[in-house]
Amino acid sequence: MAITYPDTYLLANSSTELDRLYLQAKVWEPEAEVMLDHIAVQPGWKCVDLGCGGMSILQSLSRRVGIQGHIIGVDNDPRQLAAACDYVRDNQLENVDILEQDIYHTRLPREFFDLTHARCLFAAANHDEELLREMLSLTRSGGILAIQEPDVTSWKCYPTDPAWEQLNRIVLDAFKPGGSDFNVGQRIFKMLRHAGLEDVNQNCRCCFTRPTFLQTTPHSICNFTASTHFRGWLNQCF
Repeated sequence: MAITYPDTYLLANSSTELDRLYLQAKVWEPEAEVMLDHIAVQPGWKCVDLGCGGMSILQSLSRRVGIQGHIIGVDNDPRQLAAACDYVRDNQLENVDILEQDIYHTRLPREFFDLTHARCLFAAANHDEELLREMLSLTRSGGILAIQEPDVTSWKCYPTDPAWEQLNRIVLDAFKPGGSDFNVGQRIFKMLRHAGLEDVNQNCRCCFTRPTFLQTTPHSICNFTASTHFRGWLNQCF
């Protein structure tokens, strides 16, 4: 029997995914600060955050570029966009604008931004060439691409638990046919070098996940398993 697979990101437009992504941003906020320190983001810079979701690194960038700088957050999920607008308003980020656009084909000015950032976008869908082409097109000559992507070899539970390993397999197997690659972090360095970028640096970071972040995982998984894409795939498997 031929099995067809989901061809979209299974958690898109999910209310529980919004909560999980917010907590994910908080979990990785210290590492984002380290990354931006290493980049040495300057006052007055113009930056774009592709797939910004409801928070991402908008506040960290806003603080660093100052009143003379400008941050644009881009997403195409209505829930994420609404959350991002609320976040910008509540935190009085006056130098941040949120736009609804296709992250692979934005209508933003070309070769304009000092910094173009993406987090977990290469992992979400199999559109590496399109996404990298768009990021390069947006960034000025001498500008910086900042990319944060996962490597599942770090998805460990200690003490070990068979249930955790089984959950990982279920999630990875279900997302993979749709193009998701949660090991893309291993490929980013080579991808950027092949694209002709200079001064490519890669830093590996690992953190202990907060209990609150873990608590959102079952909700995301429940929403994930309730999706029509996943149910159709699962029915064909069994």
